[in-house]
Amino acid sequence: MAQGVTVDFNANIARFTSAIDKATNDLNKFQSNSARIGQNINKAFGALGAGLSVAGIGAFIKSSIDAADNINDLSQKIGVSVENLAGYKLAAEQSGTSLEGMGLAAQKLNQSLAKNDPLLKKLGVTATDANGALVQLADVFGSIPDGAQKTAIAMRLMAKSGADMIPLLNGGSAALDEMLRKGKELYPVTAEMAKAADQFNDSMAELKISVEGAGIAIAGPFAKAINDSIDVARRATSEYGTMIGAMAGFGKLLVAPFETTDQE
Repeated sequence: MAQGVTVDFNANIARFTSAIDKATNDLNKFQSNSARIGQNINKAFGALGAGLSVAGIGAFIKSSIDAADNINDLSQKIGVSVENLAGYKLAAEQSGTSLEGMGLAAQKLNQSLAKNDPLLKKLGVTATDANGALVQLADVFGSIPDGAQKTAIAMRLMAKSGADMIPLLNGGSAALDEMLRKGKELYPVTAEMAKAADQFNDSMAELKISVEGAGIAIAGPFAKAINDSIDVARRATSEYGTMIGAMAGFGKLLVAPFETTDQE
């Protein structure tokens, strides 16, 4: 049985090593860009008489990776391209909502499109996807005065999140297109970048689980050995005294893992 335990332990170490290698490879994809970004950031802040520490740059890069990963996930949820979502980020924040709020509205709008809500046809919305429908709804909202009717339309098609979308859509499709164009320039996330960020965070999650698993595999036998030694020490102390009990417990601690393996 000792051989089986050794094989299991080696297998855990192999998985742990594999996860580290994968995370390292994904991290290397960001290394050259990270260095360049860090240099540019320090140059920009240096011009202002300020600077960022290495830790600060690292935190900034990690938060940027997380943001790109979130956009990748949101893109898959609502069927809007990563590039368009990058544009919507600026439009949403300038309109008092957030990219997450816009995502919820788009999800509900997709449901309205899938159900062929007759209100869409009445409003002249012919698009079959959320992005196209939002552009067409912008012209509709731009032509309707603010008030109960507009709010009712927004909430029927986009549920509770629809009301928050009104400021974003009120300017019409031309204004929305301009905000999206500017947003893409200021937040140039591409599908490839977002996918790489997603893969990096997935690899880090695998690494975390592997570390925890390796720790459990290593600590498990020792935890049982300690429990066994405490039990032996307790019984020996009650029969022979503290000194003998301590010696018996220490001796059990040394041999318990091997005894457990051999017995199994």
